[in-house]
Amino acid sequence: GITVCGNIGKNPLFRINAQQGAVTLNGLTVFGGGPGITVSPGANLNIISCIVERSDGAGIEFRGNNLHVSGTTCRMNGGEGMSCSASGQVSISKSLFMDNATGGLTATAPKLTISYCRIEDNRGIALEINGARAYVANSTVKGNNSYRMLCSAIVHSGGFARLDNCTVSENVGGGVSNLGGTMELRQCSITGNMFSRS
Repeated sequence: GITVCGNIGKNPLFRINAQQGAVTLNGLTVFGGGPGITVSPGANLNIISCIVERSDGAGIEFRGNNLHVSGTTCRMNGGEGMSCSASGQVSISKSLFMDNATGGLTATAPKLTISYCRIEDNRGIALEINGARAYVANSTVKGNNSYRMLCSAIVHSGGFARLDNCTVSENVGGGVSNLGGTMELRQCSITGNMFSRS
């Protein structure tokens, strides 16, 4: 794979401005920057088997149209592992969001699908979902610490969200919160979570 390195700071290390077609990043390691990867409105992006780490801000900051992420790791970033505000569809699978400073994954999209992902050991909200329809399946949210008062590891706001066969365990701040809209949990394990202001 290819490694792109830069100083930790407030400027994106990798910027995507494509307005037509789709950009694919495959096997890329992004180290540093702030954020590591930023995507402008209108862009379509595929991120496959990449590592994004040690950014001063979010690992990935997506503000485009459609996003597909698979087999990717976002870890040890100074902001969230990934912050996504999409105008189209978002699909995230078989990816890891770990040890990020202000949250694991925040996603706002008309349609969101998350499957076979691990969101672990982040500070802040592990998974924040805002959107019309969201599906989270076969994923683990574990060991996160949401330091803000009344914030659980998973927070849903607006629209419809369904969690299938997910594990939410050992998080500080709580397990799952629905702040608006409809939320369904099916065959989920929610254990060992505790509320704390610390």
